[in-house]
Amino acid sequence: MVKEKDIEELFEGLLSKISDNELRKKVVDVWVKASEKGGWKTVEELKNIPFTLLTDSRGISLMEHTIAVTEGALALGKAQTKNYAKLPYKINFDRLVAGGLLHDVGKLLEIEPDGKGGYRKSRSGKCARHPISGAILA
Repeated sequence: MVKEKDIEELFEGLLSKISDNELRKKVVDVWVKASEKGGWKTVEELKNIPFTLLTDSRGISLMEHTIAVTEGALALGKAQTKNYAKLPYKINFDRLVAGGLLHDVGKLLEIEPDGKGGYRKSRSGKCARHPISGAILA
């Protein structure tokens, strides 16, 4: 079973950027809940999930993709803050990082092992795509 500690270690560098303790805990809790509902038992299993089934993922995992998207969003937010003197709002970096970490969490319900060393869309994934299941989880 995937535990809070496992998710904290997996996303340690990014979770530490969320200063709101309650929000940080919620992000971790959603990943733990999604792992359980999706039937994923270990972090190693999570690390092997492809980031997409729609095309050849070229070996890029969902975890790598999630980290890259979150780091990219963070960099864009910092660049906008630095370069847009008249930005009409203040970027909430806690929410930005939380959103990056959760943007594909629904894929833990959408994807399952196919029993042959690969992955397929799960029954749950056929009923509701990951944006819907992820939003419900969050």
